[in-house]
Amino acid sequence: MQIGILGPGALGTCFAVQLGRAGHRIVVLDRRGAGWLEQVGLRLEGPSPEKTRCRVADPATPRALDAILVFVKAYQTEAAVERWRGWLEKAGLVASFQNGTRHGDLLRSVDPELVLATTAQAATRLGPGHAFHAGAGHTWLCRNARSARLAALLNGAGIGCEEVDGYERVLWEKLAVSAAINPVSALLDAPNGKVWQHPHAREVALAAARETWQVGRALGVPLADEGPDARVEAVCQATQQNISSMCADLRRGSKTEIDAISLAVVEAAARCETPAPVNWTLAQLILARTTDSPVAGGVAAGTKEP
Repeated sequence: MQIGILGPGALGTCFAVQLGRAGHRIVVLDRRGAGWLEQVGLRLEGPSPEKTRCRVADPATPRALDAILVFVKAYQTEAAVERWRGWLEKAGLVASFQNGTRHGDLLRSVDPELVLATTAQAATRLGPGHAFHAGAGHTWLCRNARSARLAALLNGAGIGCEEVDGYERVLWEKLAVSAAINPVSALLDAPNGKVWQHPHAREVALAAARETWQVGRALGVPLADEGPDARVEAVCQATQQNISSMCADLRRGSKTEIDAISLAVVEAAARCETPAPVNWTLAQLILARTTDSPVAGGVAAGTKEP
């Protein structure tokens, strides 16, 4: 099959190399037009370093691919949809592996049967098309008319996954884990494992996850009564050596996805009049470390101070 990878960062490269290993042809959709990737290939470091050949797409000449897997940052989604609309509209299926809750509507404008995915696969970006595979976690697909095809594709490539029901539930389960691990690991400047190993960091992370869970339930999302603790622990343990995307962004001096994670929780909390002081505080601390802060007057734009 011909598989498009929209966003060849850490996870995009990780999935591409594993799919390439299984014999699928990889097409990279990248805003930088990195044609040199056709010569060096996509590279994945780990116990057994691998690489796979790929072709780099031209946005002006869309072709029909069997699937396009979307890995771009949440804040890049609108520009990515605009640039690659022709390719996305022709694809047999489109699946999003992104953080946050807002990208779905944008991608559904080009594919109403968008497959929402969440994964515990862990990878650290070493450079464009070059990543370190830090953990082979499980992947979950929100069940719809096309999810079975994607599940067969991924399982056939050795990327363990299963279909689950409930679009909003899948989104908020992922958001709770992201809200726990991303900002705390970034502020510690440490791998995911340290978030769970350090008792004070663990308490902050769990508080953020529980708060996110409460906000989701207040919005009517059918989240389980037992809460997110076991999920946070499982992901931290499965990805102990991984550098979270937010931690990596801070190290590079790049824009983070804090607006799609912690600030998204705060904004949702304001809509249902539920307090979210932990996520608000974590957001302010991350924004204080960056130069792209949307803070005005000390309060995150579009949110209420707790």
